[in-house]
Parts: sequence; structure tokens; C-alpha cells
Amino acid sequence: MTEPEHPPEAAARRLTKLLTAQRDLYEEVRALSQRQSEEISQGSAGDLMSLLGQKQKLISEVELLGQEAAPLHAICEDAADQLDPDIRAGLEEAVGNLRTLLAEIVSLEDECQNALSGAKDGAAEKIEKLQKGKMLHKAYGGGKKASRTARYKDQNG
Repeated sequence: MTEPEHPPEAAARRLTKLLTAQRDLYEEVRALSQRQSEEISQGSAGDLMSLLGQKQKLISEVELLGQEAAPLHAICEDAADQLDPDIRAGLEEAVGNLRTLLAEIVSLEDECQNALSGAKDGAAEKIEKLQKGKMLHKAYGGGKKASRTARYKDQNG
């Protein structure tokens, strides 16, 4: 017969399961972020809004799991030295995996942000060149046909 788990150990096991569920959701977020990065690098903005919506839905689910995990986290912190070493190791591994995954997602999101910023700057530069071109075009006659009469009088001759 197995002896019943102490409340901190039960909390640690439940917390590990919640962290694993968060990790699974974050892996989906990472995959969507990678797709987003590919879309941006190809200059295809068609699916970006859809991808962002999907990511937001997943993040909302992660937040719900986080709310459920918060009291368990407090219990585990208070009783960390009383936890079975295997349970504590599993919990630490789950936390480490989450941190690594979050760092990857943040890096991908930073790359996307920089790529979008560069694309925005490039578009602004093209618009500025077009505006200058239009101004120059107007300054030099604006495409009007040259008149057959002289515009300037020769004062010297």
C-alpha cells in the first residue's frame, strides 16, 4: 500500500502538470511565431493577422493555467525543502523548459519586430522618393507640352 502524498507533494505534482500544459501551448506559440517570421521575410502579410489571433488565443489559455498554478507555486516555494527530490527535480525541469522556450519565443518576436520595422522604414523611404519625384516633375514643367512660342525674351540681342 502506498502512503498518501503530503499536500506540498500533491501541489508540486499538479504544478508540474500545469507547467507542462503551459509548455505545450507555448510550443504552439513558437511554431506560429516561426510561421510569422517566414511570412514577414517573404513580404507576405496575408496571414499575419490570423497568426496573431491564434497566438493571442493560446496566450489566453496559458494565462488561465498560470492563474491556476499561482497558489500551487506558493505552496511549493514554502515547502521546497520538504519535497521529495524526484518531485522537486521534475518541477525544476518543467520550469527550466518553460524558461528556455519563452526565451526562444521572445527572440523570434524581436526578429519579427525588427523585420517589420525595417520594412516600414523602407516603405517610408520609397514614399518620400516618390513625393520628391513628383515635386521635381512639377518644378520642371509637370509634363506639359512645350509651347511653340518662346517663353523668354533674349535681352542681349
